[in-house]
Amino acid sequence: MTDETPGGTNVTTPFPITLPEATKVFMFLPHMQAAVVTAALEQQQETLQFCERRCKAGLALAHELGDAANASDLFTAYAGFARQAFTDYSVEAKSALERSTQSALETVRAAQKEAAGFGATALQAA
Repeated sequence: MTDETPGGTNVTTPFPITLPEATKVFMFLPHMQAAVVTAALEQQQETLQFCERRCKAGLALAHELGDAANASDLFTAYAGFARQAFTDYSVEAKSALERSTQSALETVRAAQKEAAGFGATALQAA
């Protein structure tokens, strides 16, 4: 596209980058936002599943306490609940850290891959 402007200057394009490159740059942010939102929602889903399991364990404890015949049964029920809770929370903390790390790595890789598709002109203009 050529535009003869006053003063004799010849402008071949109104922007320093071409349309395909501009589209890639423009779409980068929404793609990264989608990746971050997806990772966050997946983490929330797993956390809610963990909470559901712990709630079920609490209900099971309530039933055990209701069925207890003596103090020893009460102590056994509480001790088993506390031991399992400690194990569950430890495993969940480790799992959450691993999920967060993996999500961060995947987001960085996706950003690097998408940025690699930008032409040199697009990167200079941005």
